[in-house]
Amino acid sequence: MFDYQLIRSTRRKTLAIKVSPQGVEVRAPSWTSTAEVSRFVAHKRSWVQHHLQRFASLPDRQALKKQYVEGELFQYLGQSYPLQIRPGKRHAVVLEDGCLQVTLNQRLQTASPTQVIQRQLERWYRQQAQAWLTPLSHQLAARIARRVGSVKVRRTRSKWGHCTIKGDLQYNWLIMAAPPAVIHYLVAHEVSHLVHHNHSPAFWQQVGQLCPDWQQQRDWLKAHGYQLQV
Repeated sequence: MFDYQLIRSTRRKTLAIKVSPQGVEVRAPSWTSTAEVSRFVAHKRSWVQHHLQRFASLPDRQALKKQYVEGELFQYLGQSYPLQIRPGKRHAVVLEDGCLQVTLNQRLQTASPTQVIQRQLERWYRQQAQAWLTPLSHQLAARIARRVGSVKVRRTRSKWGHCTIKGDLQYNWLIMAAPPAVIHYLVAHEVSHLVHHNHSPAFWQQVGQLCPDWQQQRDWLKAHGYQLQV
């Protein structure tokens, strides 16, 4: 068998399992008995073990950690760009001449160059995410006659997106390293939660109206999401 973390909630109506590189979570309604949870987990055993084996075969995440050195490749909108570091009058990041260029003001450095480069790149990716995801969220929401509240971007450990009951959307800005079609799927997914705050067949039908190839893009994100690093 396998170890798992049981998370109970008064808001949840059904049992669900989430498998990630961090382990297995079983989410259950607060009223569900331990025996019922055990039966559910046993029924899903093969499925869970398949995904655990898949995660175990993935490259060490530490090996994917960025070094922020000249020539290192960074993904943006599914394309690879070499990092170019140069001195200048102010800190800045631009995508130019096929390179992701980071300009450093040597006089303003209060930390190591690596830390400054990392912070500048993260700030740039956040800005790109906000500029892309905000209008796209409103556009897709308008297609289904819904309104979006706020749109925020942050770096999260396990979720690519989230939609609150109030209609506020949140995205993991690392998604900007993915191809545009995958980004479109993520936004379609979260916007569809404005109609269905669950993952019922009706929800996926709604996703399909906004993103006809959603299954292909969802599978890509599941298979390659761990590689989206900045």
